[in-house]
Amino acid sequence: MTTQTRYTTPARSSTARLRILLLTLAAWAALGWLLQLALDTPVLDLQGDLDGVLGGRAFGGAYLALAAAYLFAAFNAERMLFMLWVGAVEQIGTVVTIVFHWARNDIGFGGAEGLLPLFVALALLVLILLNLGREREAGT
Repeated sequence: MTTQTRYTTPARSSTARLRILLLTLAAWAALGWLLQLALDTPVLDLQGDLDGVLGGRAFGGAYLALAAAYLFAAFNAERMLFMLWVGAVEQIGTVVTIVFHWARNDIGFGGAEGLLPLFVALALLVLILLNLGREREAGT
């Protein structure tokens, strides 16, 4: 006799875990947006002007849209699992960007300016990847 595996909606504890992860992603994105507003403060010092034709696009508020999307997804976590893929892409983009700017010597290698965002992005990426494959088998 063969045993078939049926996948259903996640268990209640799994849903709570997804909701917490999505709320954490929303908070991290909201912090990114708030940092864009804190330009030329001790929190974010560019040491000069933001020049170039598209320089203002770097502070266009995309993090606010991400925060809203994660927040919306957190209230219906079972149906919004694709937002974990969005979160994974965001964290991979963060890691790649930090490494790129380290390679160009745009940011220092120590302290909070590069290591803290890198560690947070890697930790969130690990949490996302751990939760992507979690489905509950029927009958367990």
